Amino acid sequence: MTPASSLLFNGSIVLLIGLLSGVPYGIAIVKKQSEEVIRAWKLAHGALSLGATTMIAMAGAFSILRSADNLLWAIAIPYIISGYGFCFALTLEPFTGDRGLAWTGTNLNKLVFIGNVLGSSSSLVGTLVLVCASYMSL
Repeated sequence: MTPASSLLFNGSIVLLIGLLSGVPYGIAIVKKQSEEVIRAWKLAHGALSLGATTMIAMAGAFSILRSADNLLWAIAIPYIISGYGFCFALTLEPFTGDRGLAWTGTNLNKLVFIGNVLGSSSSLVGTLVLVCASYMSL
């Protein structure tokens, strides 16, 4: 398994979860559920799909980078962790009603918060390494 194939495979799983999040999003609209529930499913559907397509595009861009495999893994692994962190947080949020924006409130809010922190911090690390690898490939 290469870093690119791993990123592609896991990105496709995150994309599937993001697209499937469109089903409860549509149901929430049709059933006229609260604006908060509709917003939460819309966020899950859109953000997961966007993050996944970024992962898939990055897998294709790995062929352009003139970097060692360990550097490519240092990009792929954080993005994979980020994708699943956000899958956890963004699909849990509509059920709990918790946004997970701070380490306060209920234990469920704290779980959503952990997923959000894991997702955002991992993608930041992956992006920093990607910037370095891209610069080194110029």
